Amino acid sequence: DELYTAIRGHGAFCNGRRISCSGCEDLTKALVNLHMPSYSRGPKVVERILGVTRDLLAHPVRGVRCGGSAGVDMIHVAKGRLDAYFEVGIYPWDVCAGAVIVEEAGGVCLDTMGGDFDLASRRILVASSPKLAQQVAGILQRQRYDTVDAENYESEDSDAKKRKTQ
Repeated sequence: DELYTAIRGHGAFCNGRRISCSGCEDLTKALVNLHMPSYSRGPKVVERILGVTRDLLAHPVRGVRCGGSAGVDMIHVAKGRLDAYFEVGIYPWDVCAGAVIVEEAGGVCLDTMGGDFDLASRRILVASSPKLAQQVAGILQRQRYDTVDAENYESEDSDAKKRKTQ
């Protein structure tokens, strides 16, 4: 059994023992966890998720995993089992405790587009270091990975066609 605790400014712990992130700064050495949403899997959403996965693998990363629980995935980053995790469409109650634990373990929490983490934005990027977070954010920015709402998923080709018809 593992019980994780953290108090801002006092560190993160598992069963009373201090934990820390891996400190990985190099995406080619990183184990990255992404989330496949169960609530939105239309063709445009699948295309976007596969695009992100393709870009990560082509970078290349050390490995890509798919977890299933935001809290557990964030704890894995805090304990050094994973180097980065990201998800969009997530709710604040899924990430609020994990964010404190990750930050107290030496990691960072950002918006998937690389900006400051906003608990209400429904998107999060967690990484073992600021340098790694920015590398992952760069891939997510190229794929415009900031929502899993299908109506917001237009390919660049679709955008160009719309402009031509206007």
